[in-house]
Amino acid sequence: MLWLCAALPCVPRPRYKYHLPGCHCENFRNGLTTADVGKRGCAKKEVQGLDGVQIWCSLPQRPFIPFIDSGCPSDQVPCRVEFIQPKFLPCQCDQYSNGATPSTAASGGLCVKAQGGEAICTPRYASPADVGNAQFYGCPEDTRVCVGSTDGYAGATHRALSFAHQAAPFQASPIEVQTRRRLDSADAMSAVAEPCGSVELVLARFSEDVSWLDSMQARCPSLGVHIYVKNSDAPPAGRYSQTALPNVGLEAHTYLHHIVTQYDSLPDKLVFAQAGAPTPGFFGHKKGGGHLLPRADFLADYLSPVRHGLLTPTVAVARDESVICFRRALIDPLHGGPESFDGSAAHEVPRLCPATNGSWATWDQFDWARDYLGSLRREQPAAPVSLVAFWKDFLEAELGAIPEKLFFASGAIFSASAAQIRKRPKEFYEKLLRATAAAAYPVEAFYLEMTWAYIFELLPDTAARSCAEGLPVAM
Repeated sequence: MLWLCAALPCVPRPRYKYHLPGCHCENFRNGLTTADVGKRGCAKKEVQGLDGVQIWCSLPQRPFIPFIDSGCPSDQVPCRVEFIQPKFLPCQCDQYSNGATPSTAASGGLCVKAQGGEAICTPRYASPADVGNAQFYGCPEDTRVCVGSTDGYAGATHRALSFAHQAAPFQASPIEVQTRRRLDSADAMSAVAEPCGSVELVLARFSEDVSWLDSMQARCPSLGVHIYVKNSDAPPAGRYSQTALPNVGLEAHTYLHHIVTQYDSLPDKLVFAQAGAPTPGFFGHKKGGGHLLPRADFLADYLSPVRHGLLTPTVAVARDESVICFRRALIDPLHGGPESFDGSAAHEVPRLCPATNGSWATWDQFDWARDYLGSLRREQPAAPVSLVAFWKDFLEAELGAIPEKLFFASGAIFSASAAQIRKRPKEFYEKLLRATAAAAYPVEAFYLEMTWAYIFELLPDTAARSCAEGLPVAM
């Protein structure tokens, strides 16, 4: 171990911290709290009311003796305590009850419940702030926590893009999905074979909480982070600096701005993402989810310098925008087919294209393209009239003919090397940047989310054919 200390700063720690897997605790009890992150704990899966099965963590009962006694009860797993503070959805109340008001929503949050087709908001009750969801964050278990108001919420990264929840509705709580990881998950740092100094993370932010970056930089201290914010009222980004941009073009404008301004000095690898925590699932507009598949690991899969550029296709769309298809585990991380937490492939790293039948949902009518993009086109006379027209105007000269089916990553999360980016001339990106700067919600930005894989050649022909073979036959 001495050679490691010569290359890296070494701090003496108990041996178990190097070997125990992390457990993303959702509920704390028996003296363990959210302040104990990084310490040894004991975890088990247990039903938490209507929220379903969640991860409970508690203090060890006995001293840890390597190879002899884990210190945990026989029905619990020893692990290193981890916790991700959930991001609660904004309050959209139709009625206020029991003394709840818009001001209490802004100051301390409320409890919201659908009743009679309306959202009824009530005050939260007093509960410890350091026990996770053990007391349902101060709300009755048949309600959900909401915070703040919706003013300004639909910004650069909380946008009107809403690929409707086309398959079976997801029933688990946003808290469960945003913090869930499997107890047997290996530490993501084990996949990183060298420092992250050759990797930069580009984040498009409106007002999201970016505290999740702390855990990433703790494991990759040299990771470069560029945060672009498009909301003048956004809270500070903690210890991270951020660059203000006009609130136009959604995350596509942010990505293109960075590429154009840094084109001649790009690092070896860049990772592009929206600023919300990258967690499993996508449940529709303003309904939570960080756009990853259940077994995805943002650090190991995207930030690792030893991994090539990656875009995991989670959505497929016909080029005429008539139909759309999702990977089932994206819209239902718990029970959505073999790639879900409960599925037969739950212990596998997500595949670029699923090899197991049943991983894709059925094809559904892509009404959103007709209705929402149609309304935007009426406001933007110069916008392309279709995905095919966008491809012809902006991409065809570089990429050739548009495929029959296009695959893309929900949330526009991907990584690419500098070489992949520079396969296209700077003028190519400048033209796209001008187009996305023309409106707050330009049609081109939505089409870019559908085409990043092809722009950066992140989906080779062989992979595209494999993806297409796994799709449902009927369209």
